[in-house]
Amino acid sequence: MAFLNGVRLSIDDALESYAQSLDESDLTQAKLLANNYAQLAVKAGYRLVRSGEYKGQPYEQYKTLHGAWAAQYLYRAGEFEAAKDYTNQVLAMYGSTGFDSNYNYSTSAYSAATLDNYTYPIQFLAGLIEGLYQSDENPAIMLSDSETDINNAQEQVYGFNIANRLLAGEDINSAAAQARSFFTENGDYSEFFRALTSLDNVPGTGLILSEAGRNDLAQQVFTYAGDFLVSDEYISKELSTTVLTGYKGCKSLVDLTARVGGDAASAANKCLTMLNTLNAGDVRTLSNSSSITAHNQVMVSLIKGGLSEQVAGVHNQLLSYIALDEDTEDRFEARLETLGYLVNANQTSLASTTLNDAIAEITPALNELTSDQLETILAAVKAEVIGLEAATGGEFERYSMLSSMGTNAANISDFSANYSNAKNQASTLLNTLEPLILGFANTIIADNMEDLVNSFTLINDITKAQSLITNGVNGEADQLELYIGMTNLVASRDDFRGIAIASVDTDHDGLPNFFLPNSSDEDIALAGLIADQDADNDGVIDSEDTTPLGI
Repeated sequence: MAFLNGVRLSIDDALESYAQSLDESDLTQAKLLANNYAQLAVKAGYRLVRSGEYKGQPYEQYKTLHGAWAAQYLYRAGEFEAAKDYTNQVLAMYGSTGFDSNYNYSTSAYSAATLDNYTYPIQFLAGLIEGLYQSDENPAIMLSDSETDINNAQEQVYGFNIANRLLAGEDINSAAAQARSFFTENGDYSEFFRALTSLDNVPGTGLILSEAGRNDLAQQVFTYAGDFLVSDEYISKELSTTVLTGYKGCKSLVDLTARVGGDAASAANKCLTMLNTLNAGDVRTLSNSSSITAHNQVMVSLIKGGLSEQVAGVHNQLLSYIALDEDTEDRFEARLETLGYLVNANQTSLASTTLNDAIAEITPALNELTSDQLETILAAVKAEVIGLEAATGGEFERYSMLSSMGTNAANISDFSANYSNAKNQASTLLNTLEPLILGFANTIIADNMEDLVNSFTLINDITKAQSLITNGVNGEADQLELYIGMTNLVASRDDFRGIAIASVDTDHDGLPNFFLPNSSDEDIALAGLIADQDADNDGVIDSEDTTPLGI
């Protein structure tokens, strides 16, 4: 099954590339992969029912799942007859035959057990049948007997229904009217938005149109969806930040609008409008923690939409909510979680100020904190200030301040000062935390040892990292593991994350020591970087320096 999932990812990539470029070679690739995937899908094996009426009997989970997905991909690639073929094959696996006389498949011997144990693919079939046949009767919905399955199927049916209406010449308000009434009358506001935009594993109306080569119509859909999303009607009915400002709400709107060549800045501005409505509290009141989450999410959408100049104002609002948190370490962590976003918004000086303020507040309280609280602070410094890997937690990808600075080095004018400040602040705090943590019981020290060693390694204090490794609390096996971890950190360090032409900046001034082999002039110009002429920042240019790396 892992191989089939890999093929699916390749088809998704080809279809997305085609939707953005309309390059026929991408579409041809998607068609080839989708047909091969479909042939493999219906050859998948069966599983055995573990309990219940059909215990011990085979049921066709893999065939129905991958077969339905294959039919979806064939439709999206424009292979409509093949999509009909596989749609009817999967229907027969559930015992539904005769819908399309051109594709006569016998009922599967395992259909009853399959229908009783695995109905997830039916929702895909329901949408496909609407897209392919536009029929008043939908056998997939007739197979559904749970409210959840029926609602999920209706999302997909209406996604295709609106697309078909638009392709037939209706305007967006008329095309979406029936679906809007259906969902809003049932209180399913986010489901209507998702039907217009993107559903789990399948496209909504806008992406269906985009993959059909009609980005003009897709843009109309996303504009309409955005207006619906930020309406008082929608905001008053939805509680979760995920479907308000998150990846099933504003973030999705901005990403998809950009994907189809629409006005991403306008979409991002709608996110700001929603945030202002939420802050006013007249339509919907969020909890303090949800308000913090919402502001972080909107900052990400503003950056994606090209409205980075609006981020400082949103961040200022965010700080007012963070200040209301009663827990010192939670306030500290929440402030630090904004640093990478601020750097991405070209607000590096604001990130430095935020870091300084957070450390200034937490430092006097350190002696009074529990081991768990100190552990939280240590982990936050490592992940949000100096770390190399993406931070965990939250809906969106987030990197540390220093890692984000490397990625945005070409746009940071005061790189050295901000880098030195962040590193020095982290170093001071780490050196304060270390004896406090080492003063607890050995089990607590052991729990924090890896983060301590890695943190000092990341700020290039190798002497301190080595002294921690040889601490008596660590056995020989523990020491070896810590040494390996430290070595891997040093070896994998990349001062310019995401930039393929450079990786080393010895003096951390935002200028790479050199460009990597095979870097073209075009690649270098695109990155906006200039090679460092004084890699150790000693005032002597490297061509005249006997120790250009300070060694």
